[in-house]
Amino acid sequence: LKEYFPSNLIIDDMGFSGHEMMMKSELNIIPYTNTAYIQSLILDVPTIFFWNKSVAHLHSSYLDFFDVLIDVGICQTSPREAAKFLCSIEHDVQGWWLNEDTKLARKVFLSKNIKNPDNAFDFYNSLANF
Repeated sequence: LKEYFPSNLIIDDMGFSGHEMMMKSELNIIPYTNTAYIQSLILDVPTIFFWNKSVAHLHSSYLDFFDVLIDVGICQTSPREAAKFLCSIEHDVQGWWLNEDTKLARKVFLSKNIKNPDNAFDFYNSLANF
């Protein structure tokens, strides 16, 4: 199938870590909520992740957990809307990611939920050495 993919597409051959793969990417698209979206946000790599509310329920006290990320498009809750959003930024991913609203949303989310992203970064960075 390789002939059908763009020439600049990096195929994961397990020759490098997930951390390295994220750092090489222009945009990380993460299909569900797991530690990968947090790692990508900490690394400050353009990130879009999908949160399926019907499967990944949040406790009622955390219903606003992703709101700041939803507002700027980092967190997507509808596959159709995620596709539309991706099409809307495909020619200027960096422009979207470096937009003041997007940068602030990422910073607020990490500050509120990770507390000290530097500690988390050190942890994820240590995993890259395995």
